[in-house]
Amino acid sequence: VDQTTRTGNTVYGFNATADNAVYDFSANTRPIVAIWDAGGTDTLDFSGWNTSSTIDLNQGAFSSGGGVDDFLTLEQVNANRAALGFAARSQASYDFYEDLKTQLGLKSGLFTDNVSIAYGAVIENAIGGGGNDRIIGNEVANALTGGAGRDIFELRSGGTSGADRITDWSRGDVLATTKAINDANGDGIITWKGASLTLDGSDGDRVELVGAQGSSGLRLMGSIDGVFYYEDARVRPVASSGQKVYESGFGNDVLRGRTTASATDVFFFDTANPVSSLGKDMVSFTKN
Repeated sequence: VDQTTRTGNTVYGFNATADNAVYDFSANTRPIVAIWDAGGTDTLDFSGWNTSSTIDLNQGAFSSGGGVDDFLTLEQVNANRAALGFAARSQASYDFYEDLKTQLGLKSGLFTDNVSIAYGAVIENAIGGGGNDRIIGNEVANALTGGAGRDIFELRSGGTSGADRITDWSRGDVLATTKAINDANGDGIITWKGASLTLDGSDGDRVELVGAQGSSGLRLMGSIDGVFYYEDARVRPVASSGQKVYESGFGNDVLRGRTTASATDVFFFDTANPVSSLGKDMVSFTKN
């Protein structure tokens, strides 16, 4: 194993310092790369993309970034080709590629699994871009920055996730863990004191959410495939005097209000959450 390649603090992606154009995504605009790094505190930076990305900092993992949300029309393709001095693409040629996309089941032009981290390489930090990104930490202390959009920060606390820091937490972001966070009173709201939220007291896993309020806390949205999702509790409406808030989860829910004449109920559906659809829900109203 080469232990001499990039032993200092190195940035890969945008704002690259790797001294290799293949790792500079401002120059290499369609990257398909594997990263080997021998040491230092390193960063994978996807900040130049405004499409949704997945960044996975684990060894042997693949990340997805770049491309376009929607495929280009024939007119757009030929406008780009003309700007490059290329001949126009025919309708038949365009239709061939459209048929190929259908056969392959391609839904968008976003790149998938195009950036990988070699086994034995440790990348500590990640920076997302302008889309709704999913950023997955590894076992060491990570500094994770989501950028714009509603981002998901996944910390695999079922194993060891370390002492991590999310640098730009906002109300629309989501924390995902592979072990449920201790909820002392079982109300689905996780509050904490001090700088860090403890994820797993048995091995010291914790996270600092810069921009969150420990006194307001996080609320459990639900779990999917063994991953628990927590959103900033400040997103949820606050009940006024005499009110009660009912909220939908990820499944098919039936929300029933109270039957007393004086009751005023609030039904909350976070349809903009970046995790999952809310299923087919039903609200049961009373004559009151």
